[in-house]
Amino acid sequence: MQVEQNTRAYQLLDVTLPIIKRRRFDRLAADEGEQMYLLLRSYRKTHGLEDAYLDRIITLSKEMGLLYPDYLRRRCEKFTPLTQTELHVLTLIADGRSNVQIADYLDISVNTVKFHCKNIFQKLDTTNRQQAIKTAQELKLLRK
Repeated sequence: MQVEQNTRAYQLLDVTLPIIKRRRFDRLAADEGEQMYLLLRSYRKTHGLEDAYLDRIITLSKEMGLLYPDYLRRRCEKFTPLTQTELHVLTLIADGRSNVQIADYLDISVNTVKFHCKNIFQKLDTTNRQQAIKTAQELKLLRK
C-alpha cells in the first residue's frame, strides 16, 4: 500500500513540480514541512534527479519541518485509541520484554498479553512488535 501511495504521489509531483517551478511557488510547497521534505527527498532519490530548484524546495521544507515539527504529522485520531492496558503492554514491548515477562509484570496470563498484542497491532495497522514500536513513537504514544 505504501508503494502505491508513493507511486501516486510521484505521479502528482511529475505534474505539479513544473508548475511550482514556473510560478515560483517554492515557499507554498515548502510550507508543508516535514511531510513535503520526506516526499521530495524520496522523489529525488527514486528519480535520480539533480535539480537546483528541487534542492531549494527540499531545503526549505526541511527548515519548515524543523520549525514546526508537529505540522502534518500523522495523528492518533486516524487510529482507534489504545486502552490503558494496551499502552502498558506496548510500553513493556518497547522495553524489550517477552510475553512471559509482560504477563508476570502485569499479573495477567500470557494469552491475555497475546490478545492485547493482537489488538495493538490491529489498532496501529502494524504486523509485528518493531513496527508497533516505531508507529507508537511517531504518534508520540511512547517516550523515546
